[in-house]
Amino acid sequence: MASDLALKVVKGTAYLAYSDAEFNDKATFVKSDGGTWTVVGTPGFTSGSTGVYSLTVSGSTLYLAFRDYQNNYRATVMKLDDLKSGIYIVKATGDTFSVTRKMVVEL
Repeated sequence: MASDLALKVVKGTAYLAYSDAEFNDKATFVKSDGGTWTVVGTPGFTSGSTGVYSLTVSGSTLYLAFRDYQNNYRATVMKLDDLKSGIYIVKATGDTFSVTRKMVVEL
C-alpha cells in the first residue's frame, strides 16, 4: 500500500515518490514513460519511515523533500540522479517540518 504520494512529469516521463508500507513506510521512487512503472534505485531507500512528500525538478535533476521521522520529523531533501539511478542526500534542515503538501526546493 502506498501513501503520501508526490508526482512529477518531466519530458514525458512520470516520476512518483511514495511512502511504501511494504518497506515500513520508507520512501520508494518509481518512474514510467507510458507503459509500466519501474523502481528507481532501491525500494524503501530512506533510513526510516517518511511522509508528506514534495517532488520538484531543477534542470534535469529531481529533488524529493519529505518529513523524516527518523530525524525528529525534520525536513530532508534528497537528490535523484536518474542517469545513474542513484539517490543522494543533498540537504537536511534542523527546523521542524511544518509544510503540509507543497514545498519548493531552490538549490
